[in-house]
Order: sequence, then C-alpha cells, then structure tokens
Amino acid sequence: MNTTQGYEVEQKITASIQTVLIQRGKYKVVPEAQDVDALLKGIITSVSLYPATFSSDGRANEYNVVINAKVTFTDVINNKILFQNPSFLFRGQYEIDPDQVAYFDRQSEAIDQIARDFAESVVSAILEGF
Repeated sequence: MNTTQGYEVEQKITASIQTVLIQRGKYKVVPEAQDVDALLKGIITSVSLYPATFSSDGRANEYNVVINAKVTFTDVINNKILFQNPSFLFRGQYEIDPDQVAYFDRQSEAIDQIARDFAESVVSAILEGF
C-alpha cells in the first residue's frame, strides 16, 4: 500500500521485493494471502524524491530519496510476527545517466533504481532475523 503521492512507487517496490525474494532461491511468491506460510505486508508512509545536482541545461543529474515504510513479516502457520519495523527508513542517492535523450523521464529511472535498492534493504533486514 502506498499512502503517498509517489507515481508507481508501490508497484515498482512490490515487483522489486518479489524479484529479490525469488532470486534468494528458497521462496515462492504468490499474489494472494491464501494458503501461504508467511505474509509480508508493507505500507509506504512517505517518499521524498528531489533533485540534488543539475546539468548545464537544467535537468537533474542526481536525486536524493528518503522512503519511510511500515513493514511486517508474519509466520501465518504459527501466527507469529517474524519481523516488524513500523518506521523502516531507507535513504539513497541516485545518479541519472546524462547520455539519455532529453525527453526521457529521469525521475522514473531514479524510482526504478530506488525500488531495487529498497527491496534489497527490506529483504536483507527480514532475512537477517532468521
């Protein structure tokens, strides 16, 4: 869930978390919360994305980002919370490729990078608890 005005942030982060879990090898990710062993829930409470540096033509070269989320990972079978962080904080700085064409949506590219890094951070925090 995304309680912010961030465009496609929820979808990109969800897809990235699914990819990271699958890449870790032991996890099967399903879209519904039925007949599962564990459930990962997250609510994005804030996203701050703003340009940090600019090119000579006034386009952003680098973005700073801060994401705050509520994250809970629950063992459904034993009804036990395995990981919970009501204020999961992620910070990053992202450089945009200056060779991209002028009309390219640079903020969207930054969000793609952020989603991947945020997913790695969340999954690592959850798995370190085991």
